[in-house]
Amino acid sequence: MSHQATFLGRYQDAATLARAAYTGPGPALGPTMAAQFRAMEARALARLGDERGCDLALVEAERKLSQRTADSDPPYIAYFDEVELAAEIGHCFRDLGRSVEATERGAGSVFGDGLNNRSDFFATMVHAEAYINQGEIGRGFDIALSALRLG
Repeated sequence: MSHQATFLGRYQDAATLARAAYTGPGPALGPTMAAQFRAMEARALARLGDERGCDLALVEAERKLSQRTADSDPPYIAYFDEVELAAEIGHCFRDLGRSVEATERGAGSVFGDGLNNRSDFFATMVHAEAYINQGEIGRGFDIALSALRLG
């Protein structure tokens, strides 16, 4: 719900929903789920311009994800891994106007291996936009074209 609220431009609601998702279950929440919920909070906070809050949520998301084990979470969240988190980090930094960090930290989310075309498309477009925002128009354009091929 937090992710959808962000897409709808309801950023404060998105942050609140993400916080409810990771505080409600408490210690029963697995590390991967906690990492995803903190990443969703970070996305909403980035859109609100809350740089410090976003950074803190991302640090916590990375910490939680590092605690992941083979049996720590339900199978349906297995897709949320370091690659997915890198994509969320790229979105956050792009939204905060930190384009250099968006290209550096978000680059690990772009594989184009055919396994996650939708995610790869969005991550690649964020990567392209971050380069364009840095004034590297040609590089951003080339990356955007590769995203279109994925799409």
